[in-house]
Amino acid sequence: MSSAPNSERKPRVVCLGKPKFIGDDYLEEFQKDFDYDFLDVTNHQQALEKLPLMIAEHGPIDAFVIRMGRPPFRPFNEDRSLHTVASSPQPQPVTTTLTLTG
Repeated sequence: MSSAPNSERKPRVVCLGKPKFIGDDYLEEFQKDFDYDFLDVTNHQQALEKLPLMIAEHGPIDAFVIRMGRPPFRPFNEDRSLHTVASSPQPQPVTTTLTLTG
């Protein structure tokens, strides 16, 4: 991971649910380059309610990580899209690919 210059804002990365199988040491290293948080919800309706509150309190999200095996949030289609809730008026392109499992 490359470090962002101090004058720049770290890209904000939010994970849908707390990762269960990622070590604290990995997250500590990850947080050197990214403003990391997780949305602590268990279903789609909670995500629709809490995501706008998180954005209002902490600002826009640059990358949203959806962990594998998230049946309570499926299907991810236009009618049930968290993207609609998370999109800012002027979306920024995501230039970082992340792989988190668990």
